Amino acid sequence: MHPHASESPIVTTHLGPMNYSSANEEGAFDLAVELFVNIFEQLDLQSLLRCCLVCKLFQGIIKESPTIQYKIELEIAGLVDRPSVKLSIKERIISLKSYQETFKSLGLPTMWATRFDEGFYLTYCGDVALVMRCKNVEMNEQPLGQFQYDGLKACHVEPPYVTSGAPRKWWSLRTTSPFTSVCVDPSQDVIILYNQDPFSGPLEGLPLILQVLSISTGEILAGGDICVPLPNSFLGWRVTAVQIWDDMIATVMKRFDIQQSEEVILFIGWKDGIVRAQLKASIAHSNLRFLSRSRFLLDHRSFGNEFGIHLYTFNPDISSDSDNPPPPRLIAIFQLPSLSSPKTQLWISMVGLSDRGCHNYLDSRRVFETSRNKGVLGLNIFCTSEDGTTRENVLIVIDPFILRSFSPMAIQDDPEVISWASWGPRNSRFIDSPEIRPSLGPVCYGTRVLLPDKLLDFNNLDVMRDINRFKRDGVNPHPFNTYHGRSSPTRYKAGLLFREDVVSELPYREVGHAFEGPLWDICPGEDWVHR
Repeated sequence: MHPHASESPIVTTHLGPMNYSSANEEGAFDLAVELFVNIFEQLDLQSLLRCCLVCKLFQGIIKESPTIQYKIELEIAGLVDRPSVKLSIKERIISLKSYQETFKSLGLPTMWATRFDEGFYLTYCGDVALVMRCKNVEMNEQPLGQFQYDGLKACHVEPPYVTSGAPRKWWSLRTTSPFTSVCVDPSQDVIILYNQDPFSGPLEGLPLILQVLSISTGEILAGGDICVPLPNSFLGWRVTAVQIWDDMIATVMKRFDIQQSEEVILFIGWKDGIVRAQLKASIAHSNLRFLSRSRFLLDHRSFGNEFGIHLYTFNPDISSDSDNPPPPRLIAIFQLPSLSSPKTQLWISMVGLSDRGCHNYLDSRRVFETSRNKGVLGLNIFCTSEDGTTRENVLIVIDPFILRSFSPMAIQDDPEVISWASWGPRNSRFIDSPEIRPSLGPVCYGTRVLLPDKLLDFNNLDVMRDINRFKRDGVNPHPFNTYHGRSSPTRYKAGLLFREDVVSELPYREVGHAFEGPLWDICPGEDWVHR
């Protein structure tokens, strides 16, 4: 008997105790590693990072696998290859080395590492490269798999990110608190830092805006008072907060006979105590304002006549000097379309859309200066029934200059109720997506709003492209032969969604984003969807 045989491990199975030699143990371990590699190759980036956090063995396997490293590097670079592409191990290693060389040529400061598992994360947003430094937080102090960052550096790059090797100028962006993710709009020179708020209840897990920064200067455009929860129904450029339309105030005052000392308030809701509760908090903001509650609870089957966009006037001077200030004057109610879900939890969020992109409206004046007559307001309405069985999602795109079509109104006790039928279909675009999943929600990037079943392109406001989802497995085997509408529609190759800017006239290039499921196969139509 071999002298070391007694040291071989004893493993108990359903067949009884078994002795493994060191050779068998090594072979079993190699087999287990290969099995884990195959499993890891099917995971997304977030899941891989989570595996690295929970187990050092997993971290070692991921580090040693060139295929997994290739997958991670591509996802971090925003260059994920589509599922139909099959690359050999050799090709993957060559591509990985090429990417690493390109990454090194960006000239990152020495103190900033380049690997995801060393606490730094690289991402591209248009022609801007961002590197986020991971905060040193113990495992038991943060949610599993959720990284917090406390440092941010930016650099302008030229797509497709191939550089001459010359060091690039990186600059730091000052952050006031740790964050978990960013939204970037290079066309508007804006970076939004947000976090996952730890509070419980109906708002648990909703993104919370922490800071809004200028990419080029690092200036803090907003922060602190903009810390508002954002509904999962809109994960792109949106803020459920205050909307300022300074460039519209003159038109509104003229049309509705509003005095110079008065302010104008647009409010989504009912004409009851809910409105008055919001007014006190809004006095500090100027001129024309758009207020929206982030969550409504409906106990009936429709909005009713008194639900809609309320046009109020308000005199802050009189209110501040009086113990009993007069209530705001309700001039008109623009009704919104009815939703059929009974006892519904309703989320309403706002998004600004223009020929320069989708904007969060924290600096709406800039939006309308760059796109005077093309700016529109999008209202994203997502509701779900109390039992979760019924869902509706509506994106209403409203031309903010619709007020010009109404005549000046005399001061009256009762507001004018303007039905949806009389103003909505003529002045808005109404897109209904009942199949939307709250986990994904609409995603805005540049001028495009992506829903699970359609892509809405606002780059040309006169012609909106509605790219409809079609089924796989031969139901629609020839998508590019099913066009209708314009004679030369935009053609998006399967798997290249956002990979390249096919027809957009944006001043920056859009970076590839991967989405699961049928979004890899899309075919465009050319018509608005009306109700």
